[in-house]
Amino acid sequence: MLFSPLSPNISKSALTSIRRRLSNASPRICPTPPRRSSLAINSIIYQNRGPSANLTTPTSPAVFNFNELPRKSVTEITNSPLSAIKNRRPSIRLEKLIGAGGFGKVYAGRWNGRKVAIKKLKKKTARDECITSEEYALNFSHPNIVRVFWVDTIDSCEAETIIVMEYAGRKNLQHIIDNYDEVLPMNTRIRYLTDLLKALEYMHSKDFVHLDVKPANIIIDSVTDTCKLGDFGCVQKLGDSHSVESNVVGTYAYRAPELFRGQYPSDKSDIYSTGISMWQMKERRVPYENVHHHIIAFKVVSQNRRPSIRLLDSSEEESIYKDIFTQCWQGDPKSRPSAKGLLDVLSHIN
Repeated sequence: MLFSPLSPNISKSALTSIRRRLSNASPRICPTPPRRSSLAINSIIYQNRGPSANLTTPTSPAVFNFNELPRKSVTEITNSPLSAIKNRRPSIRLEKLIGAGGFGKVYAGRWNGRKVAIKKLKKKTARDECITSEEYALNFSHPNIVRVFWVDTIDSCEAETIIVMEYAGRKNLQHIIDNYDEVLPMNTRIRYLTDLLKALEYMHSKDFVHLDVKPANIIIDSVTDTCKLGDFGCVQKLGDSHSVESNVVGTYAYRAPELFRGQYPSDKSDIYSTGISMWQMKERRVPYENVHHHIIAFKVVSQNRRPSIRLLDSSEEESIYKDIFTQCWQGDPKSRPSAKGLLDVLSHIN
């Protein structure tokens, strides 16, 4: 331990050591595939279309058992008779609306008697673009990742996609940032950031990228006060040769410049978004507030623009925190640290 987040001072040697670790926190670099011919600054990223691996469809258990949860691939569902699908679908009951977005709504509800969160996607574009990504999340199992238990849809123009997830509470990191009655001291920010980076390290180790890291998608568990990364509608598998252009692009203010350029994503695209989220935890402001998203894209790419920093606290601890998030949002992905490297840095701050 080099210093405590609550300590008033830090030695110069400790500061130098942490910054040296930060500068060396970029182990594995994923090579960026060649650019596409069209580099228009618009809604471009690439979506994997391959079927999710190792997804099976066991018979729905009579007793809710997390180790024997039914998991369906979209291909199996859409090729099955409607009667068979209805017979295999577990008992789902919607209760209270807890969130809504452009593609659908999220409810608290019951699934086979267990409290869960249930996402309903209505728009056809949402089903087409998100379903494969949500399927990938069926295979994720990590304490800092929201579990996805069931992805269900019917191939019909009026169909809804139902996604059943772990219920971790109604509060996300964006709610905390927006509520000035909630205090976000250094030790809390470091704890939340550590939880997020553990989730990303897990995903990146399996060659998946999230591509929509932002405070609104980081759930604060109502029981443990730990962070859980959720909303997997933009997840992609790295190195998939079947990647195609997608309308699902994450959120402009958090999107890495290489994605605006039309390049393929890498694990460093998530690190860029993490840097913007770190800035937001400290500044408690909306990045690029009231700026049109096309202007954001243009300035981020052509002018290397980033959110303005108005840090009033000039302590050494805050200086290190600033060093970390500015390193994360570097324009060149190779200059950004990895999730694993950042965890090593943070272990010397706590």
